[in-house]
Amino acid sequence: MSRIIKTISLVLVCAVIFSVTACGKRVPDVDTVSRYSLDELTKFANTVDEKTLIKNWGEPIIANNERLWQLDVTGGTKYLVAYVEDGKVISIYNSETMFINVVLDNAGIKYCTYGWNDYSSDPNSIAFMPTKDIFGNEITCEVGDQILLETDGRVMETYPAQIPLPYSYTVMGHLSEAEVQEIAEQIRLP
Repeated sequence: MSRIIKTISLVLVCAVIFSVTACGKRVPDVDTVSRYSLDELTKFANTVDEKTLIKNWGEPIIANNERLWQLDVTGGTKYLVAYVEDGKVISIYNSETMFINVVLDNAGIKYCTYGWNDYSSDPNSIAFMPTKDIFGNEITCEVGDQILLETDGRVMETYPAQIPLPYSYTVMGHLSEAEVQEIAEQIRLP
């Protein structure tokens, strides 16, 4: 009789262990995943679905097919973004910070110089300044503003370039009139 009880107990323990390991796959927290390399993000995206991310990370901000989780970092907010189609995670990536100098207003169309590591004054790095963010909110800026944009990092390399609609923007400072004039004089619009 005791042998039957031991066998049943062993079977129950094994069943519990199996169900915990098979069904309870632990997803790393959003801060940990935000530090993954591009390769690691790609591999991770192949192992999860939208419901799993929401269950583990909470409700995201939703914009089109993108699900955004905010990460508070020194100096601003970054985003971990999951691109989702029909509940399937296609890709996961970190937002990228773009440094913008608004340098020209031509008949209501604003132009900016942009850089990835710092504010650029290179007239060859000229782009149309986005007028809205990805959520449809208007971006208000003036010539001379220095702005940080959080974007998906893709730029359409036309001339002037086209910057994607940002997830967020922050005005950080303002160039002097002389600085704006120096950059604007070098810009040749088509």
